[in-house]
Amino acid sequence: LNYGYGILYNEVERAVLFAGLDPHVGMLHSDRYGKPSLVLDLVEEFRVPIIDAVILPLFANTLFERRDFVHSGRRIMLGLSGRRKIVREVFTRLHHRVLWKKRRSKLSDIITSQSQELARSLLRRTRYTPFIATPSLYEKSISPDRHLVEEFEPKKKYASRKTS
Repeated sequence: LNYGYGILYNEVERAVLFAGLDPHVGMLHSDRYGKPSLVLDLVEEFRVPIIDAVILPLFANTLFERRDFVHSGRRIMLGLSGRRKIVREVFTRLHHRVLWKKRRSKLSDIITSQSQELARSLLRRTRYTPFIATPSLYEKSISPDRHLVEEFEPKKKYASRKTS
């Protein structure tokens, strides 16, 4: 989970900086030197739907293999193939489109939008509405027949024509 959270932290920090906010000035997490409190605050909205709902099924459905881990003494760590599985799953999820504010948007775009919304709400002193994932985002999270999510493939604009 921590490996996935690290990916999410980077995605949220990018969005926070893009929105012109200081990543170290948070509201929920206490300000501590070197800790990006605001990033940690915004990560909370996306932790479960983006990371937990993707990584936990990898373990629950035993989609990891022995070769996905490296043993070092008494420690067991993710190996290269295990890290690749997690990265593939997390980035596939970030590109997953969900219905949000009456539009189908990628989760990565929603992170950016929420950071911008937070900046606007601070400037205008208006209420901030957090992202709340719909139940459909979790439908296939943990099931015995679930396999790794399909690779993200953008829709093709033009259908290929066969010539005979």
